Amino acid sequence: MSDVRHVEFDVDLERVDYRHVAFNNVMGKNKFALFGMAAMFVISAGYLILDAVGKIESTNFLKLLAAAFIVLDLGLLCFVRFIAKRLNKLDFQHMGAKRHMTIAEDCVISEAADEEKSKEFEWDTLYNGEECSRHFLMFSTTGLLILLPKRFMSAEQIPQVRKIMKVMLQEKFKTKYKID
Repeated sequence: MSDVRHVEFDVDLERVDYRHVAFNNVMGKNKFALFGMAAMFVISAGYLILDAVGKIESTNFLKLLAAAFIVLDLGLLCFVRFIAKRLNKLDFQHMGAKRHMTIAEDCVISEAADEEKSKEFEWDTLYNGEECSRHFLMFSTTGLLILLPKRFMSAEQIPQVRKIMKVMLQEKFKTKYKID
């Protein structure tokens, strides 16, 4: 791969992007826990249904435990939705507004039609970076999240962004993909 100095593309964020971020960061990090929670939900609901129709007999403690698992699972789903809505509110200025992104060796630039909403981030103000299956994330020391959905990048740009982030963020960048 050639030595790429910068990558440019346009981004138009939607609510679904924030749901993906919240789901990935809250629930998707530990696949075992995610599948375990889904299994416990199905088992608990099945147990309560079988008890209600009289197919099995159970103690009040087991009914309470099954109900607690269901409430816990539903509560976690509500928590993920809450986090997604908070991200929407924190980054509301970019919702529905097209931005031109430049990822370069000197900085990350987010240009909006309104100059006041345009931002420039120096790499030393970014304390963490991550690549997920659907997006790149960068976290700023000012508390801002830079969300870069991959669907706005070409197939050639994705490895270029990955390489620039790895070089500039070094050990602060996490990815499961190979970097050329």
